[in-house]
Amino acid sequence: MTLLGIAIRSHRTGAIALFVIGALSGLINAIGYVEIAGHTRVERQLFAQQMELFGRQLSYILPAPLQLDTMGGYLTWRSFGSVALLFAIWGVLAGAGVGRGDEERGLTEAWLSSGVSRLRWLATRSTGFVIASAVSIAAACLATEVGTIIAGDPTSIGGMALEAMLVLAVTLVGFGLGMLVAQLVATRRVAGTLGTAILIAVYMLNSSSRAGGDVGALKWLSPFYLFDRSTPLLEAGAVDTRASLALFGVAMVLVLLAIGAFA
Repeated sequence: MTLLGIAIRSHRTGAIALFVIGALSGLINAIGYVEIAGHTRVERQLFAQQMELFGRQLSYILPAPLQLDTMGGYLTWRSFGSVALLFAIWGVLAGAGVGRGDEERGLTEAWLSSGVSRLRWLATRSTGFVIASAVSIAAACLATEVGTIIAGDPTSIGGMALEAMLVLAVTLVGFGLGMLVAQLVATRRVAGTLGTAILIAVYMLNSSSRAGGDVGALKWLSPFYLFDRSTPLLEAGAVDTRASLALFGVAMVLVLLAIGAFA
């Protein structure tokens, strides 16, 4: 098996687990939405008014409740905010595994002794995660789209594809963070714990801003602030191109810093 094949396979368990979580969240919320919100416009507008009041109380853990009278708005609020966080946490743990887990199991030295350069090793392991996470996220979003079709209220396929891209971006930021932290500590466990703590801290920073707290320019430190700036599933929703590119840019910088520290 090629090095890239091994890299992809090493993330198989996490990819399957997160796919199941994401798919179930999407399916349950999509199918359940029609049952709880109703079928008529009036019923859904009444539901939206009630839930928006409730949703503001949950702004520390969920995105701002917008357009809850639509399937896309409900999924953005109820599903994708938490799913993105879970994928990002997986990214941190996977990055810690690449940065320290392979070394602890002797895999790094084995490949380096066979002539594989340090740069190629980490670059290939990172590429493996990009592929595994992209497939997992795409499959979860496809399952969510199927759920909206079953419910008789399908969302835009283009919007769902853009949502998948945004989840991938924040997942890769988590991966880069995990890799970089792994270069600063001695074990995978410490790297995973510290990286996850940092990720949750910046998530809560964004949550504070979302709830009306004045955090000033600090909000830009959170990848979840950049993630929230795009709402492709809303009616007339859009993607903040600069914020989205910034997410991918941050992920790349973190990975490059980790590779530089490893080399």
